[in-house]
Amino acid sequence: MTNELVRARRTDTELSIEIAGTPLRRYLAVRSRLLVVQHDGIHRLDHVPEPTIDAVDSSDTRHFSFHSGDIRASEHPGFVRLVGKQIVLPIDAAPVDLARSYSSERRFPAFTVAIDPGTGERITSTCDPAKLSTHAIDRGTPHYLTRVYFRRDVLKRYTSQPSRYRMENDRLSCLGLWGISIGTNPDGFIEVYLGDLGRDLPTEERDHWLSFNVPPSGGRDEARHDRDILGRWADGPPDPLSRLFAARQHFSATLRLPLPGTGSGWCPQGGINRSVRKHACVLAGRGRTDCRSGLLLCLCAVRATSGDEKLYGCTSRQGSGSWCGSHHRWS
Repeated sequence: MTNELVRARRTDTELSIEIAGTPLRRYLAVRSRLLVVQHDGIHRLDHVPEPTIDAVDSSDTRHFSFHSGDIRASEHPGFVRLVGKQIVLPIDAAPVDLARSYSSERRFPAFTVAIDPGTGERITSTCDPAKLSTHAIDRGTPHYLTRVYFRRDVLKRYTSQPSRYRMENDRLSCLGLWGISIGTNPDGFIEVYLGDLGRDLPTEERDHWLSFNVPPSGGRDEARHDRDILGRWADGPPDPLSRLFAARQHFSATLRLPLPGTGSGWCPQGGINRSVRKHACVLAGRGRTDCRSGLLLCLCAVRATSGDEKLYGCTSRQGSGSWCGSHHRWS
């Protein structure tokens, strides 16, 4: 077996496996690990070595013992043995450099930051933080916090490799090597600060992002602006799943509230009462009496028994392991 990282060779007497040293040590650096290799080899001899061998080789990263002996056997009584441990250290490099297979120059491509209203042409700017303006220094260039936008497809490269990249609502990171703050504007474009592109991304990643760069459109990410610029508390992006569960809990609690002018609720004692169950099953159709579409049918039955002159019903069907329904109204 042979590839760029591992080579294995087998003969009649031994198996040899070789691992590329530099990629291995780069991996150790990324994971903040040390690799300890244990050696233990013994070779039988027809005679006992004379004089006896007893040698030690030791340093900060290894310790080996080589010795001989007699096992008092009629056949192959002598032996020599090598036993010890060796530490493989990670490569000594800055974290940002570990993201690159080979050294590369730092390039700062120009990104589109605006559209000229007179000509309709794109206005571009370097993302080199040293050349951008800040609140303290005006260099006659766009501000460090100028918003730059990208098509959402720019993230596919990272979402397809969850073991290497971590995606959060407001941040993208790679194995602790680099990370960049991101946002999403109302039009669904990914929003990044111009200076962050030059400060937080490796050169190769900037080239990738450049290919998805688009002119500003749809406004800014207001929650991100409140947090980063105005220093205000701001809620994160909406979580549809959490909102669905909250709505379900609210609905269940509402069913237990007393009806106006009565002492009973929609569904007393935490369940669907007999009257409601009867209506729900009738509305379900086809003589179904199990009422498996629980909340949906109960909602229709509650509406039908609430004293309203309008009767609301529901038909349901089961497919692909879930229930779906459509609403009807009869005068």
